[in-house]
This record gives sequence, structure tokens and C-alpha cells, in this order.
Amino acid sequence: MAENKNSLEYYRNLSSLNFTEKVLVESNVINAMFHGGIPRRSMLQIVSESGVGKSTVLLQMAKELCDKGYTCAFIDAEKGLSTNTIKDSGLSKYYGNQFVAIPESDINKINNLLHNICTNNEADFVFLDSIAVLDSNSFSDSKSEITNQKVGGDSKYIRALLKQMNRLAIEHNTTFIYINHIIYAIISIAVLFIVITFLHKILSNFHFGGVSSRRTGKRKRLVREYARINLFCFCVVSGYCCSLISSIFLMISEA
Repeated sequence: MAENKNSLEYYRNLSSLNFTEKVLVESNVINAMFHGGIPRRSMLQIVSESGVGKSTVLLQMAKELCDKGYTCAFIDAEKGLSTNTIKDSGLSKYYGNQFVAIPESDINKINNLLHNICTNNEADFVFLDSIAVLDSNSFSDSKSEITNQKVGGDSKYIRALLKQMNRLAIEHNTTFIYINHIIYAIISIAVLFIVITFLHKILSNFHFGGVSSRRTGKRKRLVREYARINLFCFCVVSGYCCSLISSIFLMISEA
């Protein structure tokens, strides 16, 4: 018989769980990263630029946890995991048993996969490398929680996935550790700035180049046109940056 969540008894049993349980591993560096061990029943995000070794850290964490007897599922959304990488990480002896690698980047499939993993207690720790490359273009299950929350843009799907992960972590005592990148936001802003600057230069030359007239009326008109160009470029850059920054903060807040 299912427990009634509206009863005090349900929450009395829930309070018996150790919410602050942490797993101490052999690596003091990893223990220090999370202030005394890897916490259970939680979501952990590792954020930095690309190419600094976040995936290597995840594999090292998985190896340390497997040494402790825990089971780990590694969702390789970037699909860069190879036999040599697993061997170099010391996970070969656990591969296919305590450690399972899953090459998948579709958000809908990952959502269903995480639900099955947690409800069947198939993994204690789930790694996701990385959330920045998840694909939301194909959705075959119209009843999916992720599908129903489509509002526009990949960030909406990712936020819905993070909500699902948070719920599963609490209900099934599972820890989710995922990677996120910040370099894509920096690059996109830089590229947009370069494009707008180039466009601004072209339009400015188009209106001012070769103008030799000294008539005050025409010069005032050209100044007004130039001001409109500046305003247009400023609005485009500001709107894009505000949208991007708000999406990032909303995504992090859901974590």
C-alpha cells in the first residue's frame, strides 16, 4: 500500500534519512571540492571553460566511487568517451558492471532514461557530460514531461530536465553530477559584437562616405540616421545579452 504524502507518518519516515551524508573517496582533491566528500541525494554542477579537464574530473570521481562499491551511470552527451579513455581512467575493471557509459544527447531520451535508472535503483551516481550539448530537436513521446514544457529555446528543455533530476535525486537518494560550459556564451557575445560592429561600420560609411555637401539640413538628416544606426545596434546587442544572461541564471537557479 502506497504511503500517504499528506500524513505526518510519511514525513516522519522521510526525516530518518541522512540528508547530509557524504561519500569520502581516496582523492583529497575531490573531497575538498565538495567540502568533505561527495554528497548523496543532491545535484552537483561543474562549470568552467572548455578544455580544462572537467570530463577527466568526472571520470576520476566515477572511478573513486566505484572503488567504494557504488554504481555509476555516465551519460556521454558529447560522445567523446572511448575505450582508451576508460582504460586510462582506471574504469576498465568496472565497465559493464559498476560503471556503465551511455552515449546519448537527446533530452527526451535522457529524461526517460534517468527516470528508469532511478526508479529501478540501477545507479547511485549519475554523471552527465555535458548539459551544454543536449539536443532538443527530436521528441517522439508526446506525454513526456520535457515535451509538455516546451515554451521556446533549448534552455526551457534543460530547465525542465533539471527539475526532473532534482525530483529524482530527492525521491530516490541519487546524486546527479553534470558539466556545464560558459565559453559558448562568451564566444556568442563576442561574435555578435564583431558582426554588429562590422554592420555599424558599413552602414555608417554608406550614409557618410563621399558626402561633400555643406547644407545644414542634409547634415542634420545624416546625423539623425547615424543616431538611429547606433540605437539599433545597441538595442540588438543589449537584447541578446539580456536574454542570454537571464537564460543562464534561470538554468542555474533550477539546479
